[in-house]
Amino acid sequence: MSKFCSNCGEKVDDNSKICPNCGNIVKDKNNPNTKQSKESNTNNNTNNNTNNNTNNNTNFINSFLSNPKLIILIIIIVALIGIFSFAGNIFNNDLVDVTSIEMSVSYTDTPFGGAVESANAQKIEEAENLQYLKENNPQQYKLELEQSGMTEDEWTKYLNKSSTNHKDYQIGTAVTKFSLMPKETITRVTGLRLTNVEVSFDNGGTENWGNFTFNADETYLQDTNYKFSITKTLGEKGENIEKYYKISHIKADIVINTTDEKNLVIGHINEDVAPIH
Repeated sequence: MSKFCSNCGEKVDDNSKICPNCGNIVKDKNNPNTKQSKESNTNNNTNNNTNNNTNNNTNFINSFLSNPKLIILIIIIVALIGIFSFAGNIFNNDLVDVTSIEMSVSYTDTPFGGAVESANAQKIEEAENLQYLKENNPQQYKLELEQSGMTEDEWTKYLNKSSTNHKDYQIGTAVTKFSLMPKETITRVTGLRLTNVEVSFDNGGTENWGNFTFNADETYLQDTNYKFSITKTLGEKGENIEKYYKISHIKADIVINTTDEKNLVIGHINEDVAPIH
């Protein structure tokens, strides 16, 4: 009765003990030790694999426990994750969201603002024309100087202003409009304020605008958009308000008073803006 090699499948003579093709030892099919040998080999391999896995796990644990620096590093990482998670909950605990914000900057046309600036600009232009006549047509210069009703020294003062800045008397306003949406109903509100209002410029500078108050009778805030507006007067005599066109950011604390508590911070403004002008 023919038999086959269990390793390569080659047909082997009944009396052969070694496969002529691969050299594997071929056992008699009728030998009961053959099955036992296979099972024994399988069990041995399984036991060896289990032992190897156990040894590897034990070696990893021992290696980990014997490395205090690694243990300290893992503890620090876990602690930092907890700290950042806790801090995130604190800083995101505002009771209101800022849903929109915009700012506009403009000149104020008052007797002490735009109108004064316009009058000065006209005088400066006339002084420059007189200076040109003085240098190129002295006879016409004398005639127009006499007609102006002003002395040469008075006109010279306007020429000096021309050499520095035509906008010596700029005064303007910045109007900031914003909307708030409460996350929950806030009751017994008696007033709302913006405190610590600060604007930043695109060159890195900052300016503090102080506080703005919105008084109200006892009321409540619910989950709807509430619109507010603040107006800041910009510049005084001798200043130039053009820098306010370069405001890039505004931040402030949103504070309320209630019948039970004063100066309760319920949110923050921390937004980029691009002033309209």
